Amino acid sequence: MKAWFFIFVMAMGPVGASAQAYQRQEQQVSRSVDLERDLTSYSLSDRQLTAFGRRGEQKLQDFYDLMGYQANAQYSTMNSVSDTRQRTTDLFLDSTVTVAPLFEAGLPLPLVVFLDSVESTYSAVEIQLDSMAWVQPLVPSLDGLYQGRLEYVLVARGYQIGEAVTEHTGIQQAEVYLQQVEKSFGRRGSNLVWEVKLGSIRWAEGE
Repeated sequence: MKAWFFIFVMAMGPVGASAQAYQRQEQQVSRSVDLERDLTSYSLSDRQLTAFGRRGEQKLQDFYDLMGYQANAQYSTMNSVSDTRQRTTDLFLDSTVTVAPLFEAGLPLPLVVFLDSVESTYSAVEIQLDSMAWVQPLVPSLDGLYQGRLEYVLVARGYQIGEAVTEHTGIQQAEVYLQQVEKSFGRRGSNLVWEVKLGSIRWAEGE
């Protein structure tokens, strides 16, 4: 009796594992279908806008993380820096966006000029974002775009030869956009998908 029980358990193990693997595959396919439906939908639900909003918050954090990497002098001779610059600019809607200077008052600079200025002035920068919130949620705007605005506290420190030489803390606002772009799905052809992009970044009034 004990032997038969042992054989029964051994026989059922692979079947159970196979069923679990099949269930995981079904869940993955379901998530993939849901994601594709969200990306290619022509009108967006509140749930979808919330998800895209979280993606916008992450892209803003990615921007400052990548900028900190680019501005670090110890990486300045690495080939990956040029790739990082491209990844940074790809986060934004287009080349016309502008970014406010980090440490001094002045007119916002075109994105590439802003990056060049930071990289040429400091051997490293450290940036922290806090208290991020939507002051304007993503809503339909002109030309089929959705547009919103994030507000957050930015703490920036600039270093030269390992020592902090300047620091600024203030409230910034960043524009966030949702636009539809054409994307290939291989043998299934191409379709329009929603993509999150950053827009211009400003210090809030009074900063």
